[in-house]
Amino acid sequence: MTDVLTGDGYPKLVYVFNNSLPGPVLHVYQNQIVRVRIFNDFTTESLSVHFHGIRQVSTPESDGIGRLTQLSILPGSSFLHEFVAIDAGTFWYHSHVHSQTAMGLMGGFIVHSKTTSDREEQGDST
Repeated sequence: MTDVLTGDGYPKLVYVFNNSLPGPVLHVYQNQIVRVRIFNDFTTESLSVHFHGIRQVSTPESDGIGRLTQLSILPGSSFLHEFVAIDAGTFWYHSHVHSQTAMGLMGGFIVHSKTTSDREEQGDST
């Protein structure tokens, strides 16, 4: 949590990932294994983080829907999201506690496609 000064000159409490509003943009490559540890440093609120638009194939526990696909992340604890970025595209991650999203807990998530030239540069001919 941090305070920011809004355009109208009034301070506002916001929630942030890694001291950034919005949260940092995460860049990965298609078919890459993604591991993101979320630490909840709130003192009284639970948290869950959803990677919006990302297909969770065999990893429903990383879908980020508290009390449905995973337990909520309690204050002072963490959760390791681990999944494969199957589809290339521009997505976003956000708290699945929507009032927290409205206060700033969100960020971009970009899955870059691997072009043939990228694979060839790395010695992968498949």
